[in-house]
Amino acid sequence: MHIQKITTAFDRNNLDKNSFNKKRVLNSLAITSAILLGSVVLTACFKTETEKAEIKCQSGDAVSCVNAAKAYASGKDSKGNSVEKSSDKSKQLFLKACDLGNGEICSSIAAEFVIPNTAQTDFVAAEEFYKKACNFGYYQACGNLGLIEIKSPDLRHSYALAKDAFEKGCKGDDGKSCTYLGVMYEKGDTVKQSIKKALELYTKGCELKYGQGCTNIGTVYYAGIGVDVSYLKAAEHFRKACLLDNGQGCTSLGNMYANGNGLPRDIKLGHDMFDKACSLNDARGCANLGLMYQKGISVKTDAKKAVKLLTKSCSMNDPQGCLYLGYAYERGFGVDKDLKKAFKSYELSCAGDNGNACSSLGIMYINGVVVKEDFKAAHDLFDKSCSLGSVEGCTNLGTVYQNGEGVERDYTKAFKLFNTSCSLHDSLACANLGIMYTFGQGISPNLKKAREYFDVSCKGKNALGCNLLGYIYKDSMGVKQDLNLAKKYFELACQLGNNDGCKNKDSLDKKAK
Repeated sequence: MHIQKITTAFDRNNLDKNSFNKKRVLNSLAITSAILLGSVVLTACFKTETEKAEIKCQSGDAVSCVNAAKAYASGKDSKGNSVEKSSDKSKQLFLKACDLGNGEICSSIAAEFVIPNTAQTDFVAAEEFYKKACNFGYYQACGNLGLIEIKSPDLRHSYALAKDAFEKGCKGDDGKSCTYLGVMYEKGDTVKQSIKKALELYTKGCELKYGQGCTNIGTVYYAGIGVDVSYLKAAEHFRKACLLDNGQGCTSLGNMYANGNGLPRDIKLGHDMFDKACSLNDARGCANLGLMYQKGISVKTDAKKAVKLLTKSCSMNDPQGCLYLGYAYERGFGVDKDLKKAFKSYELSCAGDNGNACSSLGIMYINGVVVKEDFKAAHDLFDKSCSLGSVEGCTNLGTVYQNGEGVERDYTKAFKLFNTSCSLHDSLACANLGIMYTFGQGISPNLKKAREYFDVSCKGKNALGCNLLGYIYKDSMGVKQDLNLAKKYFELACQLGNNDGCKNKDSLDKKAK
C-alpha cells in the first residue's frame, strides 16, 4: 500500500510554530521572573521606620534608640504606622539609649523606680540611673540624686555626696539643686551654716522657676530665720511660689490670709489657697481645707467632704490631716464611727510628732479602747505629747501624776504641769488646779484659790469646772451658801455634757419643791 509522504512539510510548519510559541512563553517567563526577583530584592531592602531606628540604635545613635523604644511601647511609629507592641524591646532600647549617654532617658528610668509614699521604691536602682543622668549633663537629675543620697533608707546617708550632686546641678542651672543646696546651708549640714548663702541659693532657685525656692525664701522672712521678720517679703515669695504651682507656697499664703498674719484677714482667700494647694497634692493644704469643712469655717459644714480631704492628707502622711481624720472616726462625724480607724489615724499622726494625736492615743490606752488598758503606755504618750508642745498632753500627763496611774504619784509634777497648762488657757488644767487646792494635794488647802480656778475653768466652758463651782456654792466651801448660783453652775455643766451636773441640778430642783 502506498502511503503518501505529506507529513514532513506539515510537521515542520507545526514545529516551527510551536517553537516560536515556546520562545514567547520562555521570554514571558523570563520577564516575569525578573520582575518577581526584582520585587524580592526590593522587599528585602525595604525596612520599617522602627526597624531602621533599631539598626541605627545598635550603631550607637541614642535618639534612634528612643524613637524605636517609644514605637514599641505605644504600638505606633512617628508616622502613625502600626508597630507590634513589645514592652521588653522598649525597655531594652531605653536602657541602650541611657548607656549611650541620653541623660534625660536615664533620669526617666530612675523615676520609674521611685514610688512616692510607699515602701516599693528601689532607691539603689534610682540612684544608679540618676547618677548616670547627672554625669551625662542632665542637671535636673542631680537634684533628685542629691535627695536620694540624703533620704534613702536603703543607702548610707551621705550629705557629702548630696552636696556634690546639688552643686553640680546648680552650676547647670537646675533650680531644685540650688534650692536643696540652700537647705544644707540653712541647716549647716556638712557646710558652715549661712543664712546669707542659703538665701542666695533659694533666690537662684526661685529665679529658675523652681517654686520651692520661692517658698523657702518666704519661710525665712516669715519666721525671721537669721533675718528680720518681713511678712511683706514672705507673702511676696509665697505668692510667687503658688503661681509656679508649688503647693506648699499656696498653703503658706493661705495661712497668712486665714490668720491675718501680715495680710488683711480674708478667710475666703485662705480657703481658695488651700483648695489650690490640695489640688497640687500638698498634704497640709488638704488638711487645712478639710478642717474648714469639718468645722464650717467660712464654708458650709460638710463632714463627708472633710473626711475625703483629710483622708487624702493623711494618705500623704500629714500629721495634722491624720489627727483630724482620727477625730472624725472617733466621733462618727461624716463617716461611720470606727474606733479602730481612729486609733490608727492617731497612731500615724503621733508618729509624725503631732502632740495632740499622741495625747488622744494616750487617752485610748487609759480607757482601754481598741487596745488593752495600759497606764504606762498612756504616760509615755502623754509625756511625748507634752514635750511636743501639746497643752492638752501636758494636762493629761499632770492627771497621770496626780492620780498615780502608771507612775508613782507626784503632786509636785502634777501641780507644775497644771499651772503651766492653765496659764495657756487649758480649762481642764484650771479645774484640776482647783481640785488640788480644794483637797491640799501637795500644797496647802485654799478654797478661795480653788474657787478662782473653778471659775476660770467654767468660763472656759469646761463642764467639770462648772460642776465643781456649783459644789462650792452648794456646800458653802469658803463662801456663803448660794443655791441659786449652785443651780446656775450645775445647769451650765449639764449643758456642756456633764451628767453629774444634770443630776445635781435636778436634785436642787426637787428640794426647791
